[in-house]
Amino acid sequence: MGFFSTILGFCSIGVGISIGLVAGYFFVIYFQPNDIQVRSWSYSL
Repeated sequence: MGFFSTILGFCSIGVGISIGLVAGYFFVIYFQPNDIQVRSWSYSL
């Protein structure tokens, strides 16, 4: 059982990291560049 729990632990870590990366992409890279682009356009003008 220790072997299976170790494998399930690694799988859950991989799933958690992938979900965290997707959530981080949508919350940091998808929402923030809209504000950053507006500010950069206003600075360039």
